[in-house]
Amino acid sequence: MNVTTVSVRANYQHLIWDIGWFGIALAATSRFMQFYAIRMGADAFELNLLTALPAIVLVFSTAMSAWWRSYFTNSVKAVQIPSFVFRLVFLLPAFAPFFPLEWRVLWLILSAAIPAMMQGMSNAIFVVMMRETISDDRIASLLARRQFVLNVMVLLGVLGFGVLLESLLFPLNYQVMFVIAFGFALLSQWHLTRLKPIVPAHKPKRREKGSLKRLLKTDEFQSVAYITLLTFVGYFSVFALIPLFLERNLGADEGYIALFGMIELIAGASIMLILEPIIRGLGSRRTIALSMFVTALASLAIAIAPSLELALIGAALTGIGWNAASVAILRYFTERTSADDMAASTAYHEIMFISMFIGPMLGNLVAATGLSLAGILLFGAMLRLLSAILTEYGLRIFGKPLVRPLVRVQD
Repeated sequence: MNVTTVSVRANYQHLIWDIGWFGIALAATSRFMQFYAIRMGADAFELNLLTALPAIVLVFSTAMSAWWRSYFTNSVKAVQIPSFVFRLVFLLPAFAPFFPLEWRVLWLILSAAIPAMMQGMSNAIFVVMMRETISDDRIASLLARRQFVLNVMVLLGVLGFGVLLESLLFPLNYQVMFVIAFGFALLSQWHLTRLKPIVPAHKPKRREKGSLKRLLKTDEFQSVAYITLLTFVGYFSVFALIPLFLERNLGADEGYIALFGMIELIAGASIMLILEPIIRGLGSRRTIALSMFVTALASLAIAIAPSLELALIGAALTGIGWNAASVAILRYFTERTSADDMAASTAYHEIMFISMFIGPMLGNLVAATGLSLAGILLFGAMLRLLSAILTEYGLRIFGKPLVRPLVRVQD
């Protein structure tokens, strides 16, 4: 057994543990942050802003990732500082109760936006770092395994934090939760420091001006950009409003939000067990289309649910659809770009974060018409369905209209 094989195996395990500890921390922000903001008095616009503002910050910070990477000989070194600063997203919300009432929601928005200044660089470099530390033949299994472990550990985090939130008084319960989450985030960070590159050290050139425009002229990346835009806009158009709908229309509390998250995560972890053969059989693009159709059903199921119990159907469908879509999109990207293409990774994340900004803003525009929360969720369902249809049947936006996205490898 050579040194490279040993390093790959060790790196593989560190990347699994990294996402595991991170998953517990992620339960605090991904499952309870919106409800925390609701408790602080946030309305629909502010909840969407809690998702949209960090996303637009991520666009600009992602653009700096190639510049930052150019100062380091490998991506393992380059990712350390940005990933640490990004993990402050788990700690900063704990300080919200120390602010005057009228500033608390604003602080929550800023506590998500400030770490995003480094998160964009961290995310873009992380994708390249994985491909510098793991051999190509193990990337597919790593992505599926990380997503499975992420769901299981977020599930444990939701269960633990749910009990904590029910046991302590507000706002101390949320403050304790975020401090604990930050501790788990630091454990995740430690595993990143143990990674060892398996490719020769190199300092890439700083990102060339117009690299995004250059990439969008290629058939392969047009397809990636198009599908990423469709998927993330559709999903995030109503993502932040689901907890508000559950609380205002159906009377949900922290205990129910924990249960909702658990059902979603169990369903998400379950689909990971069979996702690899599904992707091999259908191809990445068709898997994305099918997954977005499932998320459309999820939004519909929640919007028409007459009770909290029946709304759990939407939780399960969300877990299945979005987890499958997340893995399939990243797989679609890696199939169509080279392992050391930092410009492609940066552009991919920029498009993703722009989409995460556009989606909630569309939700705000619909909310401004006076439509009910149920009506907004139905709008989101239609948008997700449209995403599924266009992903399946194709639409090339930088050339001939209405053709399937051209790809470099067979779907």
